[in-house]
Amino acid sequence: MVTKLLIAIVFLSPLAFLSACTSHCGISHGTVVIASMDADSIILAADSRETDVFFSSKKVTFADTAHKIFHIGQTFFAIAGLSELCTTSTRKFVTDVYDTAKSIKENMPVVEARLRKALQSELDSYSIKQKRLLAGHDYSVVLDIAGYEKGIPTLCRIDAGVKFVNLFANPVQSSASISAGRKIFDIAGIYDHIYEVKINLDSNKLRTMRQLISLEARYHKDVDSLVQYVVIKKDGYRTGTVSGVQR
Repeated sequence: MVTKLLIAIVFLSPLAFLSACTSHCGISHGTVVIASMDADSIILAADSRETDVFFSSKKVTFADTAHKIFHIGQTFFAIAGLSELCTTSTRKFVTDVYDTAKSIKENMPVVEARLRKALQSELDSYSIKQKRLLAGHDYSVVLDIAGYEKGIPTLCRIDAGVKFVNLFANPVQSSASISAGRKIFDIAGIYDHIYEVKINLDSNKLRTMRQLISLEARYHKDVDSLVQYVVIKKDGYRTGTVSGVQR
């Protein structure tokens, strides 16, 4: 079995994510996830590439079908970091934890606590050999939660993990924040070249996101210019997958 991962950063702070399993380890080198929110809409966009590295054979494979954005009803999620958690997919883990009868704000502390506990339990179960493979790397899950609540656009971000795994104590840390009705622009993942260009959010935001993701894809083989997105508005949403600017 190979553990697959996605990668992101939190609040523009670069992270790398690893996962360990019995016979192989999977490491994802990069991804790009962008979130934009204003008074009229919320847009989430991400590349679609997932990278598997087989440490035993030093083989690297790519798949451009990763589902980094998904929804439960009218609430959308962008997930990065470990794509498998406690023998299940992180997507299923979040789906099972999230209470659709409650608001994003009410769910936030519960999801944060459950993620922190699950990551701690899994990391504590690893052998010294597995931790040695993880040593010096971050081990995390990053989750964006977005939707309209009482007519107000709402965006939440949860981060749980270990900044640098060592062979001994690894206390999992977590943080969560939520914003409603405010203008926000966040980039997660690789952004080596994004900030070398002027970002104009007064133009078409989705087109800008496609261009930014494609820009990184030109320089990073583990980022793809196939962009998945969701545009969330007060009266509904639309999702899709589009090709960015050609390499």
